[in-house]
Amino acid sequence: MPIKRINPNRIKSIGAYIASLPEKRFTIAELSLHFDIKPTTLKAAFKAHFGVPIHQYQLQVSMHKAREYLKAGKQVKETALHFGYRHIGNFSRAFKRVHKTPPEVHKQ
Repeated sequence: MPIKRINPNRIKSIGAYIASLPEKRFTIAELSLHFDIKPTTLKAAFKAHFGVPIHQYQLQVSMHKAREYLKAGKQVKETALHFGYRHIGNFSRAFKRVHKTPPEVHKQ
């Protein structure tokens, strides 16, 4: 089934919205309501534009911001909590998935 045509600027604005709140985990339903786009259309158009699903994009954005926090001298536990991880192990796994190194390597 072909992807419904959506203005690329609209999809870019969704990416920018996600990037502006890297500590928040948006659901497809939340984004769909906020931007008034059907969930299936949103998922397909987002992946077509950014090359990754929304969940993966959110993870990449939050882990890049987390790396900045660590480089600024924040503790790993403090950074994990700020980005919504209650368990450091889960944060470390997510961080390694994106950066290929543990968060401790990036700490100043």
